Amino acid sequence: MWNWFSLLWNQFPFDWNYLSILKVSKILEKHIQNQLFSFSVSSNVLPDCQSGFRKNFSTSTSLIGLLNDIRCNQDNKNITCLGILDFSKAFDTINHEMLLSKLHYFGLSNASIQFFRSYLSNRAHCVQLIKDCHSFKSSFLNVRYGVPQGSILGPLLFSIYVSDMYSWVKYCKLRQYADDSQLYISFLEEQMQLAQTQFNKDLKLIKTFAYNHNLKLNAAKSSVIFFGATKHKLQRISENFFANIDGTPLPIVSEVKILGIFLDSELSFHTHVSRKLSTAYMRFKKLCSVKKFLTPKAKYFLCNSLILSIFDYGD
Repeated sequence: MWNWFSLLWNQFPFDWNYLSILKVSKILEKHIQNQLFSFSVSSNVLPDCQSGFRKNFSTSTSLIGLLNDIRCNQDNKNITCLGILDFSKAFDTINHEMLLSKLHYFGLSNASIQFFRSYLSNRAHCVQLIKDCHSFKSSFLNVRYGVPQGSILGPLLFSIYVSDMYSWVKYCKLRQYADDSQLYISFLEEQMQLAQTQFNKDLKLIKTFAYNHNLKLNAAKSSVIFFGATKHKLQRISENFFANIDGTPLPIVSEVKILGIFLDSELSFHTHVSRKLSTAYMRFKKLCSVKKFLTPKAKYFLCNSLILSIFDYGD
C-alpha cells in the first residue's frame, strides 16, 4: 500500500499547503453562502418559480409544480404547450459587473460588493494533459466571465443573476431550477393561434433578457411538447403550431427529459419507467457478478445507493 502511495506521489505530487488553504477557503465560502442565502430569503430576492439550490426546494418540487399545472389545465379541458429552454454554458458566461450591480441593487453593503468583486476577479484557467508520466500544460488565461466551476457560491450567485427573468414573461408561466428553464402556456384548441403568438412573444422577451445578460439561449437544443389532449388532437396541433427563437424553429417532440424525469405527451411515464428499470437491471447484474466477494452489509449498502436510489428519485 505504501509503495503504491509513493508511486502516486512521485507521479502526481500534491502541495499540502495548497490543500490546507483550499479547505479553509471552502469553509469560508460555505459561511458566506449561508449569509447570502439568508439575505436573499429575507429580501425576497429569489422568485417562487426558482427551485435551484434553496432550502425546502428541490428538483422534485419544481417537477411537482409543473405537473400539477399541466394536470389542472387538463382538467379544465385546456392544452399545455411546454417549451424546454437550453442556455449554453450558462454558469460560464455571467457578466461580473452586471452581477455585482444586481447585488448592490438588492441591498448588499459596499464591503460585501468588494468581497464578491475580489472573489470573482483575478482568476485564471489552464489546460493540463498527462500522458506516460509527462505533463503538458497550456498558458494561463484570465477568466473574465462566469462563476468558478465546482464552487459553493456559484449556483446561488447564478440564481440571483437570473432572478428577474420571470418578470419579463408576459403571457406564459416560467419554472426554473438554476439554468434549467421551462416556459409554458395553456389554451383551448380554438385559441391555438393566439397562444402561438403569445408564446413566441415571451420567447422573444426571454431571448432579449438572455442577450442583455450575456447568456446564450440555444434554439438547437430547445424543444416544445404538448399535453392535455387525445393523441390525434396533439398530432394536429403539433403540425400547425410554430415556435421559434430568432427565426429558428423549435422542434415539436413527443417526449422530453426534464431534471432527470422523462415526460411523454400522454403523461403515461412508460418511457421513464422502462429506462429506470433498464438502468437498475444493468447495475444489479454487475453487482451479482461480484456478490460472492461482498459481505451482507456491503450488499445492502450498494443496493441502496446504486439501485434503490434510482426509484427513490422523483418518486
